[in-house]
Amino acid sequence: METTQKRSTFGKKGLPIVILCFFYWYLYAAITSDGLNTLLVYFMDAFSCDQATLSFYVTVGGWLTIVANLAFGYWGGKYGAKKIIIAGLIGNIIGLLFLANATSIYLYAVGTIVYTVSTCAVSGIGLGMLGSNWFPKKKGLFMGWCTMGIAISGATAASTLSVLINIGGLAFCMYVYVALVVLILIGTIIFVKDNPEEAGAYPDNDPSMTMEDVAELNWKTEEYRKTSPWTYKKILTSGFFWHMVIGWTLSCVAAYGLVSQLALAYISFGHDVTYFLLTMACAMPFGLFTSWLGGFIDNKKGTKAATFFCLGLMLASQLLMVLLGTSLPFMIIGTALLEGAMSAQNNTIMSITQSKFGRFDFLNGWTLMSVFQKFFNTTGLLIVAAIASAMNNYKLSIAFCAGITLISMVFVATFNDTCVGRNTLD
Repeated sequence: METTQKRSTFGKKGLPIVILCFFYWYLYAAITSDGLNTLLVYFMDAFSCDQATLSFYVTVGGWLTIVANLAFGYWGGKYGAKKIIIAGLIGNIIGLLFLANATSIYLYAVGTIVYTVSTCAVSGIGLGMLGSNWFPKKKGLFMGWCTMGIAISGATAASTLSVLINIGGLAFCMYVYVALVVLILIGTIIFVKDNPEEAGAYPDNDPSMTMEDVAELNWKTEEYRKTSPWTYKKILTSGFFWHMVIGWTLSCVAAYGLVSQLALAYISFGHDVTYFLLTMACAMPFGLFTSWLGGFIDNKKGTKAATFFCLGLMLASQLLMVLLGTSLPFMIIGTALLEGAMSAQNNTIMSITQSKFGRFDFLNGWTLMSVFQKFFNTTGLLIVAAIASAMNNYKLSIAFCAGITLISMVFVATFNDTCVGRNTLD
């Protein structure tokens, strides 16, 4: 039995956690990012408004996650990851029901904001806590596998939403996604435990600890968190934290802001939007591979190396689109590179937080990092849409994204990733 456990990467109890986290990422990206390429076009026609107006409400939801993340982080520390994930999934359902019945821009706004805010409990705080508790030393591999949900979303969300809307209208489309969230909610209730010890398993699927060791560790963990020096105040007043924010979360502007507007960029460059949908679908294997490869590099060479891999792909995609985007083959290559970069990018944000704060100080660090991740994700939508609308030129907005990526690379290169928190308890 022990040999079998050692051969298994995540273990029988840990594998369902990874699979569900895969779907948590999919739900986040499918509606708040990739799916906007379909939803924005639909609602622009329905409400006779431009993409900047619609993107504004997604951004408002992102701004509200600043408060929501702090609340979910506090709740997570008090009640555990499972309860906040369940609450977040229920919020997803409510948001989708509003969108299904969005007969006005105001109902659209409510649905979008509720969905965006509730995702920070699921793919943000909750998922981060599960990864830290279940796989503290395999964080790169864990994120490499579960963020494949982003690659699947990039490949399928826009086209799936489009097909469903064409078949049965917006309400039918949203109800299909409600059914998906309900299934994931049931899976969460059945399979998710806050930590491996509750499931009769071991961190990193390492069976070397006895149950007495596990009980002692749980007690020490609770005692340590009462006296941990890494409070929100200390983290926010530490220079290295802001270095991390710029290096790892600012690039979300360049990633999510750009991908949410790519369908409109294709049209602006004179290409049929069908090519965008086909490219996102056909590039899925590449996105799955880069997600895995990013985790592999993280595990073998460290998070900074994995981050450079992601940002390098992202910068290459942006430069191709800016310089050669009017050529369809180069636009397609740039799109595929962007999908690959985004599939691996989210690995690194959580991983650098784990590396810097350790397992036992992770929660407060991740709560604050995920605030900025969500903020820049959604603010990017507004910025890219606003530049494109104001200048009527998508090349300028993509060039702006390339500049953001370069800034992030400089801050990553100069970051000291030595752990300041605790990975072990004496």
